Amino acid sequence: MEDDLPIPFGHRLRDWRRRRGLTQAELGSLAGYTGSQVSRIESGTRRVPTGFAERCEAILRADGELMDTWLAAERRRARLARPPARVEPSMVRAMSSIYDAYLRAEGQVDGGALLPALEAHLRALAGWRQAAEGQVRTEVTRLSADFAYLAGWMRYDRGDSGAALAWYETARGWAESVGYTDLASLSLAQASTVAWTRGDAPRAVDLAGAAADRGRAAHPGIRAWAMIAKARGHALMGEASAYARTLDRAETVAADGGDGEGPAWLQEPTFTVVLSLARGTAMRDLARLTRRPSAARIAAGELGLGTALMPAELRRDRIMVGARLADALGLAGEADQAGELLAGLAATAATIQSERVLGEFRAVCRRLMRVYGTSGALRDSGEALRVAGVV
Repeated sequence: MEDDLPIPFGHRLRDWRRRRGLTQAELGSLAGYTGSQVSRIESGTRRVPTGFAERCEAILRADGELMDTWLAAERRRARLARPPARVEPSMVRAMSSIYDAYLRAEGQVDGGALLPALEAHLRALAGWRQAAEGQVRTEVTRLSADFAYLAGWMRYDRGDSGAALAWYETARGWAESVGYTDLASLSLAQASTVAWTRGDAPRAVDLAGAAADRGRAAHPGIRAWAMIAKARGHALMGEASAYARTLDRAETVAADGGDGEGPAWLQEPTFTVVLSLARGTAMRDLARLTRRPSAARIAAGELGLGTALMPAELRRDRIMVGARLADALGLAGEADQAGELLAGLAATAATIQSERVLGEFRAVCRRLMRVYGTSGALRDSGEALRVAGVV
């Protein structure tokens, strides 16, 4: 029945594709799409294109199941997009509780499973903004900005940087329209991080600079976060002096906000971890550009400190930082130590549900094996990584 808990189209598609013995690339070729596009549709991170369900229904001979699932999803989408005649405060409170539930689930549940529902709620909120009036409209807009920011983060974590940037820009616009300065600045700072991940250092610096400027009326911790992002962009451009000045300013600004009422990451001992990771990552980038082993050794020291202080339960972050530490060790000429570290992380990395983290981990593994592949520990770690399915 349509009112029962729906099975996502992507799950149905994966089931029928496997029944017919096809890979994602093979189905994509038959349907006129790439394997990566099929992967994103199956994981729920891409909306099903017009005509795709019908083609796959015919190719996979799915007994009408794919078309029925797709049509039911489209009907639900249409209902959610239809704005109500009036938006009551109780509706906003209910949606705020749903947002809190997403925050609790993020990091514990695969983002690919959460994203379709989260973005459906975002479409509903967009309709509510049209129908709401006065203070209720302001509250709906603030909540919409929160949802859009979270959608940006989930898209980024899934490796979809283009969609992440679009959601962060939407969050910024909605936040600015109602004077939600903290979130407007955070959205720009996080967009800077996405640009940095893509290797676009100039854009990372520009976005972080805009975040710091808008953050003058925000909590000092927000400005400090923006400055950390800007410092990281300067390092990626090879601008060592600008990086050092900007990170020093971030630390100074953060000192004004460590009052127990700002962001949790601003409080000790977490802020020491944040600074160590920022310094280590930036020095790693500078070492790669300058080929200076001394910079790589500084990077390894900072990243090692950050890892030692990081709570054990932050598995996703520990894998990401571990990859950067291995990268720094390789740049410092410590190939065996880098290999041992990667081999030790391989089994855990294979269980991480984050394309962002896995992508960075794989890139470091491949780079080090390409440069030092015949070295003892790295040669052995390569086998461990392949067994774990990481590379």
